[in-house]
Amino acid sequence: MSIERNTLKISIEQVAQDLFPILKALGNPKRFSLLIVLLDGPCSFQKLLSHTHLQKTALANHLTHLAQVNLIQKPDYGFYDLTIDGTEYLRALYRTWKQSMTAQQKTLQSVQSRPMSSGFIKKLLHQE
Repeated sequence: MSIERNTLKISIEQVAQDLFPILKALGNPKRFSLLIVLLDGPCSFQKLLSHTHLQKTALANHLTHLAQVNLIQKPDYGFYDLTIDGTEYLRALYRTWKQSMTAQQKTLQSVQSRPMSSGFIKKLLHQE
């Protein structure tokens, strides 16, 4: 194991118990969707309700869960917003995804699966 990986292992082990609740919150599709909606800025409970199509109790439970792990806050009665941590976790996840080999392979596959125009094929084959 390289020194860098060993250092990462030790560091992750030290914070794992703190990370699990955050990862659990981020791993739920409904909660993740709520975080994405909140990227637009503070939202009312009603707007979140209409966006998610959840029952009031279910939405309240999801919001409570996100607040408990400090991903969202309630800046005003009936309104919710991302915390700095919430925004930074979303940024980090997106940045990691964009830099991942998986994302790069998906992009390449998408480009390769596009149909070629007949004009492009003629140019490619020098038949024009």
